[in-house]
Amino acid sequence: MKNQDSLGEQIARQLAISAHRTGWRWNLLSLAWSAGPVTFVALVAGSYLGFGKPPTFDTFIYFAAYTLVAGVIATIIGFIRHRIILPRVQSADEALKQFVNSLFNLHFLARDFYIQTYDIDEQRKIATRWILSTASASAEAIEEAVYDLTGDSDLAHSLKRIEIYRRSGLKSLMQAESALCADKLNEQLAILSTNYPVTAAYLEERFRGEEPTLRRGQLRNKGFLARFLEVAN
Repeated sequence: MKNQDSLGEQIARQLAISAHRTGWRWNLLSLAWSAGPVTFVALVAGSYLGFGKPPTFDTFIYFAAYTLVAGVIATIIGFIRHRIILPRVQSADEALKQFVNSLFNLHFLARDFYIQTYDIDEQRKIATRWILSTASASAEAIEEAVYDLTGDSDLAHSLKRIEIYRRSGLKSLMQAESALCADKLNEQLAILSTNYPVTAAYLEERFRGEEPTLRRGQLRNKGFLARFLEVAN
């Protein structure tokens, strides 16, 4: 008996919430307005225009009842929609959000697991790829990434300045700073292009003042698709 009472209370509570969401007071007012004055005025106008005389009382009762029944059915359907359909849609939406969040978490876990197979210095160099390819990375984060990758503090500071100028729209200063460190950059690119070709490409783009975009996606090492299909098979 207790469980039945609890279930009844739960259903009553849900119905009350549904009624509040659908605005039942407004629905009842709209129903009365449509079945009364609106129907009467429309019926009288239509009767005079069509037949040249006022409608009978029975005709008015018929149309008023028709409007009232149709309104009640529409109101019941609205209650059912808010009671059954919307909660399921909201539940599915929440489940989708949790699934997407879990995919991001899985992606980060897989990335972290991947770099753990290397020694600490190599981990830092590998991690710079994701920092340099992140459009929202701060100028300080980019500076640290360049230092971890090259060990050159001057080059790292230059890229920080380039990033600050780029974000401020100071293209001339950005190009001037890039020209000052062009020789050092080319030396590092020649070293990095063998073991870290993708990271080197991101580094070069950053020094040109080019921001990575989600539309373009991630750069991949040569043979990426072939290795991916091999693993899938």
